[in-house]
Amino acid sequence: MGGCQSDEVVEVDTSIKNKPFNSEDLNTNKFGIGLNKDPEFPDMEEWPGERYKGIGIKRMKGYKCNLKIDELMKKREEFWKCKDEISEMWNVINQACVYDVYRANMLLEKYNLKCVDGCINHIVDENGEHYYIPNYCINDPYFEKELSEEEANKKFNVELILLDVSAYKQYKIKIDNHASGEDVKNEFFNVSKLDKNKYKIRLFFSGSEILNDQKLYQYKIENGYKIQIMKNEI
Repeated sequence: MGGCQSDEVVEVDTSIKNKPFNSEDLNTNKFGIGLNKDPEFPDMEEWPGERYKGIGIKRMKGYKCNLKIDELMKKREEFWKCKDEISEMWNVINQACVYDVYRANMLLEKYNLKCVDGCINHIVDENGEHYYIPNYCINDPYFEKELSEEEANKKFNVELILLDVSAYKQYKIKIDNHASGEDVKNEFFNVSKLDKNKYKIRLFFSGSEILNDQKLYQYKIENGYKIQIMKNEI
């Protein structure tokens, strides 16, 4: 499944930061600006329970999608084409949704755009105007990983790379594929020499969070794969 995140750079007119909005557009709420979401572009149905995709400002409940990749990409293109025709600020938001989470944060800060409730799906600008982005324009769908009984019972060691995102340091570990998320966290503290009483960490693989009680094999993690570590001081 093709993702939203890319290294492709979209040129943005930096003069729009203080450009006034068209009052007619702002009053209609027709395009998702103001207090209402755009009914023409609703979110896709979310999975129940603790199923998430993305990290940081892009961490959202995972959604269901039965569309083929070209159909999903067409829906995304239709949304952005509609919004980009309204104001160039939408072009900035489009680029933020394409960027990885770190560059997205920098771009939003540059244009004084704030994430409501810490998530990029609802943004407010310095004039108090609201922008809503449907979930399928931010993350790829969440798919349940179905394993056969034979696959689930097969045990072996895997060599993994743990990437401490904030420090951009990498650590190699060897661990059983039936190890839990909590086991991986303990391994990280062992190899990084960080005090586990000072930091709270979370694990992410392919946009999904690895929960403490979940096993690595449930995410189909194989030899040489990279797990991202997000840490915060307690």
